[in-house]
Amino acid sequence: MLDAKITDGLIVDGTGALPYSADIGIRDGMITEVGTVTTPARRSINADGALVTPGFIDMHTHYDAQATWDPELLASSRNGVTTAIMGNCGVGCAPCRPGDEEVLIDLLAGVEDIPVEVLNAAMTWRWETFGDYLSVLEETPRAIDIGAYVSHGTARLFALGRRALDGGAVSADDIAAVQAVVRGALEAGALGVSSGRIFSHHMASGRMTPDYDAPDAEVLALADTVRATPGRAFQFATDFHQHLGSDAAGRDLALLEGVVRRRPGAISVALHEWPRLTGGWRAIDAALSEIEANGTHLIREVSARAIGMMIGLGLTIHPFARHPSFQPLRCLSPGERAARMRDPAVRAQILRESPVPLQDDLDFRHISAMPNDAARLFVCDARPDYEPKPSASVLATSERTGRSVMEVFYDALIAQDGEGLLYYPFFNFDAQALEGVRERLMLPNAIVSFGDAGAHSAMICDSAYSSFCLEFWARDRQAGARLPLEQVVAKMTGRQAAHFGLQDRGCVRVGKRADLNVIDYPSLACGQPKLVQDLPGGGKRLLQLANGYLATLVAGEVVVERDTLTGARPGKLVRAPRAN
Repeated sequence: MLDAKITDGLIVDGTGALPYSADIGIRDGMITEVGTVTTPARRSINADGALVTPGFIDMHTHYDAQATWDPELLASSRNGVTTAIMGNCGVGCAPCRPGDEEVLIDLLAGVEDIPVEVLNAAMTWRWETFGDYLSVLEETPRAIDIGAYVSHGTARLFALGRRALDGGAVSADDIAAVQAVVRGALEAGALGVSSGRIFSHHMASGRMTPDYDAPDAEVLALADTVRATPGRAFQFATDFHQHLGSDAAGRDLALLEGVVRRRPGAISVALHEWPRLTGGWRAIDAALSEIEANGTHLIREVSARAIGMMIGLGLTIHPFARHPSFQPLRCLSPGERAARMRDPAVRAQILRESPVPLQDDLDFRHISAMPNDAARLFVCDARPDYEPKPSASVLATSERTGRSVMEVFYDALIAQDGEGLLYYPFFNFDAQALEGVRERLMLPNAIVSFGDAGAHSAMICDSAYSSFCLEFWARDRQAGARLPLEQVVAKMTGRQAAHFGLQDRGCVRVGKRADLNVIDYPSLACGQPKLVQDLPGGGKRLLQLANGYLATLVAGEVVVERDTLTGARPGKLVRAPRAN
């Protein structure tokens, strides 16, 4: 007797092979049959031609804090993700010596835009070593599986104390101490190491991240540590200072080449297109290809769509956030705020004003720049368009309707009872289109990434990238070529599993875990991002959920049924196997 079977599905198996029709039999959380399944089952799911895929693996999340209190991880579980990997970009919350909690809150709040009040309300800090942290995570039954990198930044802080923040010289003994912390984390089950040199990443206090100024010798030593623990991944998170011509880009490429020569295993690096540098990614990709010419492959982490801000009256940044007459409206509900802003007198007063910066206002530059960048801002409707035409921009709307740019902003944001949104794409929007994204996704070593679930809670909302890829790239794109469905699925499942050495998942095969999605493909649709206030301490976050998931299974248990969580908690912590 099977525990469950899925019948009459169109299997997209995660290997890149063409789809085929088959049944799937499941027993004890594993796939036991693929083909024509006649064995009786306690539960039968009639797929009736629906897509059946492996559960998606999200290799780039920032659930490090959220996973300690949230068993649902809704942004992922409602988008077909069954395994989420955190600890990216050299940022995390473990290990942590007593007394360093406020430093890690400073780090998480600054780099990942996780509100300080949320972290203060929710974090228990019941760990010191990385192994302790994994044990805390393991205590909680959850909807989906999670795994983690150990981050260079937190390991460095643990080993060196506050000296890790001053960018000063380190000794050979210091480097050995950082190595020892990382080695302990890998032995405890970390899936790899992430090291960050991203210039735009700052702590909330304005300081650079603890690993940003780490010497090259220290990064290379960590590569040696990973090599000594086979099967782990190494993420080198850099923005190449946003283009190849900078001194920083040359430094980072030289360091990356040194890492590759040490052959620490699976290595990944981001491949983005930066604003107003159209085509610059090609030079970076060519440089990466030269580095990997000795036989070591560099995985390119590629975003599924433009990375951009969502702008709304209740979010971190919007055009009126520093207008004096808006300030008394900040504490109102969206509906109350919209009602006040529809008053002609209030409207006239706000539109008449100029923004006034706060003390140490890091957001003011973005706020004050929006009117001049109106050609790159778009109204976000109920079915968001992530490849909008220039004619749909705020600037074009202003010119077409005779309203000022600020009036178009105003009307868009008070729409939908005060929950209207603007979309402000900045990275990966080459020539205001997504053709460059398509080209990057088609690279042989590319993996879909940068959902950033768990981070940027009131600014960026890309965690539905898995649903978006199926909906947009494989089915609906109109402005250019699409991508083969089987390749899209493989780059979110089998390729990711192989990168992390997760041999038990990632494809529909006998003997693999029954982590599966059953998707009503014609109905699959990402909704408009919504601002919800469900974080600890009353914190807000943007959430984008998809419709069309008939079922999502984790280890054979249905965790989502017809776009609703069932309450099942089969998810677990994924530890890398201990070295022999």
